[in-house]
Amino acid sequence: MTRSACCGRPLDSTNALVLHLHTHASTLRGLRFAAESAALRFLTFQGAVNAATCRITSAERRRTRFTTSAMLVPGPAHCASYDVAGLLRRCAHGEAKMKTERFDSRSLEATEEFLSRAYTPMRIGGRPNDTQTQIVRNAAEGLIVDRLTFGYTMSYTANPLGLICLIAVHSGTMVDTTEGRSDVYGPGETFLIAPPDRPYTGALHSARYTITMFDPTVLDKAAAVGAQAAPGPVRLTGQRAVDGGANRRLGSTIAFLRDQVLTGPPAPDPLVVATATQHLAAVALAALPNTTDREEHHRIDSRDAHTDTLRRARTFIEENAHRAIGLSDIAAAAFVTPRAVQYAFSRHADTSPLGYLRHVRLTRAHHDLKTADPATSSVTQIAARWGFAHIGRFAAAYRQLYGATPATTLRTRS
Repeated sequence: MTRSACCGRPLDSTNALVLHLHTHASTLRGLRFAAESAALRFLTFQGAVNAATCRITSAERRRTRFTTSAMLVPGPAHCASYDVAGLLRRCAHGEAKMKTERFDSRSLEATEEFLSRAYTPMRIGGRPNDTQTQIVRNAAEGLIVDRLTFGYTMSYTANPLGLICLIAVHSGTMVDTTEGRSDVYGPGETFLIAPPDRPYTGALHSARYTITMFDPTVLDKAAAVGAQAAPGPVRLTGQRAVDGGANRRLGSTIAFLRDQVLTGPPAPDPLVVATATQHLAAVALAALPNTTDREEHHRIDSRDAHTDTLRRARTFIEENAHRAIGLSDIAAAAFVTPRAVQYAFSRHADTSPLGYLRHVRLTRAHHDLKTADPATSSVTQIAARWGFAHIGRFAAAYRQLYGATPATTLRTRS
């Protein structure tokens, strides 16, 4: 027995997922098409075993151990082969295969070869003393869950994966150095390693972690359930969870799939795996920044960009132009988001909030120039009073608005 992640009620994991199938039958049919590409990746993983084993020397062979096992889900027909073309046929006939792979080696060459073929071409940097590597993979119909243990520090450079790849760190640390970043992930953190179409670099330090992979198209199907579909493919736009609670939910979902769904014998029903995969995709969309958030926020911001928002923002600017205010202050005063207040000014005033702020400050500076005493005041002092630090830019903007230089106005005061 396990407990529901959302409400804490006792729940039999497999039965709960099976009960959910009846209400999402149409979605599950779509999910089967995502299984083909994931199965192809799985076959590539299996090929890595043969290649890695053949390429290592006899000394390395003594340090490398690999085992594989397969479990067939009973069905009306038995298919001995695991070809990709027959994958959908086996699903249609009620049969699927789950495989468990184990890799254990102290050879860096064998590990690099294995990782390159199991995931994506990569290079391992460094030559540590302790080179123990252990990998256990469970894979079934569009979902791959790997448990990895590296007893040493290494760096890596990898090509795009083509899959959504989520990593849950259990011990040690991982560092993402892609495009000059230095983002460190430690125990208890779950994150997206990289967008499916982007290469990535990083390092790990005596790390033990879980990798979960599925096809990006599953995000589209998860986003379409109970909500308006996005106009294009759904993409994850951030690698860290939006908050601590989201991080914990994503990590516990991965643990549930690893420990409850992809375990056996017996092997899980393929429909249970498909539903669990869609559930993981839905949790990932709730936990990680993505384009569905952007579309929803756009709709809300567009709705809030009305004339009342413009009026409140203008009043705030005019009453506080002498203070150091910015876009976030203006938006807070109008009770909307920064994007919504930008939409309101663009739609109803043909300018931006900061453009209007600059205009108000220019008019206040113009008033002061007209009323100031040239003997005791200067253009620089008045410009600085209204937030114009660059006197040349202030003079250019002033002349464009009033057709005269600030110095001319100051000399011909009222």
